[in-house]
Amino acid sequence: KYHILISEWAAVSKSWKMVPSSLNQSMKKIVVTAVPRIQRPNLSYAKVKQGGNVRFDCKAIGEPKPKVFWMLPSKDMIAASNERYLVHANGSLDVRNVKLADAGEYVCMALNAAGEENKVYKLDIDGNPPIINGFNQNRTVMKDTAVKYTRKLIDCKAEGYPVPKITWIMPDNIFLTAPYYGKIRNPSISWTTPGGFVLTIIHDRGNYVCRAKNDAGEAILSVPVVIVAYPPRITNGPPPTVRGVAGVTVYLNCVANGIPTPEITWELPDRSILSTTGKERPVGSELLHTQGTLIIRNPTGVHSGTYKCIAFNYLGRDTKTTYMTVI
Repeated sequence: KYHILISEWAAVSKSWKMVPSSLNQSMKKIVVTAVPRIQRPNLSYAKVKQGGNVRFDCKAIGEPKPKVFWMLPSKDMIAASNERYLVHANGSLDVRNVKLADAGEYVCMALNAAGEENKVYKLDIDGNPPIINGFNQNRTVMKDTAVKYTRKLIDCKAEGYPVPKITWIMPDNIFLTAPYYGKIRNPSISWTTPGGFVLTIIHDRGNYVCRAKNDAGEAILSVPVVIVAYPPRITNGPPPTVRGVAGVTVYLNCVANGIPTPEITWELPDRSILSTTGKERPVGSELLHTQGTLIIRNPTGVHSGTYKCIAFNYLGRDTKTTYMTVI
């Protein structure tokens, strides 16, 4: 006559041993173990709004009774309730006041001496977090430069569901909700759509922050603006002397760099001034190109004299002088 003896450290299906009844007479009890089995849950995927609650059931059977642990999307392990998570006696998990960071996979792990079983659950947040200017990250830094006394567009196009609300934070910590219909003198602001603005640069360097927020999350665009400006410098001017031939067109170059872009004028031998402001315009036989080149058509002896190129912006000026002789 034989009895069944089941090993303490193996599953029932793998631990059958047959022993004589004479040996079994001295045994006081038979140890039975079974690997944990997680019952099929009603819900293994959930999509909830921020601030809502969700429950994942994880009822496990086995011998001895399995201990249930949960691994969160952050990879933290919990086996008992805390201020955010409620672990029930039957192993179920409540996620309370759901936040964007709660999205991801939750793993229920049932363990006992015979083994373990895992079950994966998925939680998504209902809605699409904001994306600013097409950047798929929640914080973007874009360095930018601006020319003093000019207008600068700083754009913040936010997409998401629900439609994000846009707030701009100025360098002096002024908060403006877009679109803003009031008046800000410094910096001088006019709004564009959907959420950017045109900034009139005077002394407005600093960090401009666009914050887009909805129920699904938040995105931030940080734009450090540096004011760029330097005085003019003539990089391609006329030589000190020029010899022209009567009737043959003469070209006197004058190219200058600077921020803001310099205006170029020519002072003619008769002290009259020819400017690049506006379109090309002739004065007698002289024609000034918009890029600064002075063109003298059909020159004669009366055109001989001193010509001065002047490049200037609000930071300063640079000059180059040439003496032209027409033969």
